[in-house]
Amino acid sequence: MLLTCSFARNVCIEIQAVFALYQFAADYAEKTLFKLVMVRLLKSALDGSEEEDLATLLSEEILNVDDQLLEIEKSTHEVSGL
Repeated sequence: MLLTCSFARNVCIEIQAVFALYQFAADYAEKTLFKLVMVRLLKSALDGSEEEDLATLLSEEILNVDDQLLEIEKSTHEVSGL
């Protein structure tokens, strides 16, 4: 019974770590992605250049945020699975 409780506690800790990872990534993406998209839209508006395709803009910035998250993981070695 003690082994089962210990195992269950370890599983709960692992699950919390996974959700913490996703929560960190979600929070980071939310804050960073909004800023990056707004900067690009404002630059485009101020330059008077052609309007960017929104789908392409979002895809590029999502990949940019993903790269930033990978760099954070590489520097801290704390984000498992990335």
